Amino acid sequence: MMQKLYKLIIFIIVLAFSVSSYAQLRIEIRQGLEAPLRIAMPIFYGDLAINQMLKEVIESDLENSGRFQSILDSQMISRPTLPEDVNINDWRLIDSDYLLIGQTEVDSANNLRIAFQLFDVLRGEQIIGFRLATTIEEVRLSAHRIADLIYEDLLGVQGVFSTKIAYISEDIIDEVTHYQIVIADVDGTDPFVVIDSTEPLMSPAWSPDGRKIAYVSFENNQSEIIIQDVSTGFREQVSSREGINGAPSFSPDGSRLALTLSGLDGNFGGAHPPGPREISDWRHAHKVGTTGRVLPVYPRCRQSATVVL
Repeated sequence: MMQKLYKLIIFIIVLAFSVSSYAQLRIEIRQGLEAPLRIAMPIFYGDLAINQMLKEVIESDLENSGRFQSILDSQMISRPTLPEDVNINDWRLIDSDYLLIGQTEVDSANNLRIAFQLFDVLRGEQIIGFRLATTIEEVRLSAHRIADLIYEDLLGVQGVFSTKIAYISEDIIDEVTHYQIVIADVDGTDPFVVIDSTEPLMSPAWSPDGRKIAYVSFENNQSEIIIQDVSTGFREQVSSREGINGAPSFSPDGSRLALTLSGLDGNFGGAHPPGPREISDWRHAHKVGTTGRVLPVYPRCRQSATVVL
């Protein structure tokens, strides 16, 4: 009896160990948590107000990407402004991955020159060195461009901090609802109104060169597709068919416009110029602009393989 009980105990222990071992083999790590890159940016040498804005915008851009973490000024052991002043060990001690330093100079004509250098702390060497010529009116834009350069160099992906966004804003003025298409920097600063209407506006889409916006307007008590020049304000009506006129989207070269139009067969169509036509195979259309699409500072477009309705 005792021998049977002993064998039973041994069997249970072996079974438990086997189940435990099998369970461990079933554990799968599908995704790791990537820590943000730690970057230190002492304030640049030169005009304090300009350099403070540069620091705030660059740090904000990089942090908002989710890929960077700024090191606080209170954690910094030293604050170099020139490459020869950099002691790499000061930044290794506070676990900084990268160090950004720079210098600014303003002349009597308010022209601004910015020089900056980026150091890889682990390798102990400078990896970026640039000079920008701009004006004091474009300090924010210059900061966005510096953030773009850093982002692309370190991550291999083109930054979008110097681009713009378009969005729909709704406001009540004198008890009347106003709808506006607003353009702003990608971080929401420097907004300006492209069009103001008491009727709904929808679906702003950028042309690839960033000079025009197509959108849906209900200003004539029905949906219409409008193309508007951003700089001049000139407006052109593209489609005003009965039913749905929606979801405008420029072709990659900006010469044509895809639209969503209602019809007997619920067609998806569009070509501009010369006028709307049906696209029988949607796989050959390309979605270029969407609500909130960024406005390139220089001509470019991003092309996908499908149209999303």
